[in-house]
Parts: sequence; C-alpha cells; structure tokens
Amino acid sequence: MSARWAWLCGTLVIAAGVGLGPARVRGEEGSKVRPADLSGRWKLNRELSDDEEAKASATIAGQIARDSSSSDSNGDSQGGSSGRGGRGRRGGGGGGGGRVSRPSDEAGDDLDPRGPRRTAGPAEALTITQTEPEIVVAELSGATRSVYPDGRSYKADEGASDVKARWRDGTLVVEKKSVHGWKLTETWQLSSDRSRLEVSLRFEGGSRPRLSFKRVYDRAQPSS
Repeated sequence: MSARWAWLCGTLVIAAGVGLGPARVRGEEGSKVRPADLSGRWKLNRELSDDEEAKASATIAGQIARDSSSSDSNGDSQGGSSGRGGRGRRGGGGGGGGRVSRPSDEAGDDLDPRGPRRTAGPAEALTITQTEPEIVVAELSGATRSVYPDGRSYKADEGASDVKARWRDGTLVVEKKSVHGWKLTETWQLSSDRSRLEVSLRFEGGSRPRLSFKRVYDRAQPSS
C-alpha cells in the first residue's frame, strides 16, 4: 500500500505543478469576473484539512477489493460448476494466489517521466503574491509555481501538460491535463472574512482512482 501511495503522491505533486512554464498557446479569453485577492502568508490548518494519505489508502484499497471481486466472478464463470476448475483456470500454471493485474501496477504508466521530486502532501505554509497577470505561490520548502488566470491555455512540465486557469464567481479554478491521461482540477477560495483559504483538489483519469482532497489554510499573523 505504501508503494501505491508514493506513486499517487508523486502524481499529485507533479500535477500541482512545481515551476509551471510561462509558454502559452492561443485559447479563449478569461472571464471579466472580479478576482479575489489571495495574497498573503498562509499556514496549514491540519484539523480542518483532509488526511490525504488515509483517504488515498482507503480509496486504493476499495479499488483493489472491487477489482479482486470482479476477477473472482469472471474466473468462476469460466471455470464452470467446479470451484476447483475455476481456480485452476484463473491461477494459471503458477497458481500464484490470484493477484489481480491492473494498468496501475505498471510503474510510471501515467506519471510525469521525471517522477516525484519532493515530499508529498500539502505544504505547511504558503506565500502568495498576486498581480493582474500572474499569481505566484511559494511554499515553505522553496518550491514555487506560477498561475496565469486569464482563461488561456499554457504549457507546463516541458510540454507534457496543458494548464488553464480562470476566475469563477470569485474562486480561482485551475485545470491541468496531462498527456498521460490524468486531470487535476484545483479551486482556491477565500472565506467571507478573508481569514481562511480553502484549496480543493480533484484528481481523475489515467489508471489511478478518482481522488479529492481539501486543504485549509489560515491567514498567518504578522510576526511581532
């Protein structure tokens, strides 16, 4: 399970986009909706945020159980009325315990070829600098990404992904699609009193199960 979680975290890390490239391609113009001001320093609120490892592990375990159940059903139907015959045909010559082979068992089948480059999971702290054409998100680790919320598509990951960001009713929506088949949708939304930032991530496509996480950040108080 830990290896599967590491793979999935690596995908989410790359999907979130460390150092997104500024090269853009032609596309639709962004909405004229007034953007929210996300600028400031933010600290992760672990109590309100999802436990991503536990949630991912439960989702993957559920997928494995469903795949195993489906494989058992198919094997029994092929084996006829004899339970032993079903096991023999499904297990093959080696009789290897009925391990289910899935596309997700193939390392790197839908990951960025560079693989994970930093510790997985949410950043403990963020510093966001926002101007009209660009939003820069710097993490405590030093990793930095840039988002261009004008509704036009631009390239990331050395051309392996297309990113499009826009404002929707005061919420920043970032969509990232990879040539490997997965898609990450992020929404960044301020609370009404602007003291809290909620970041929702939905990961789907490729050979990985669909996952969604919530990260909540509190506005950091100025140091005394």
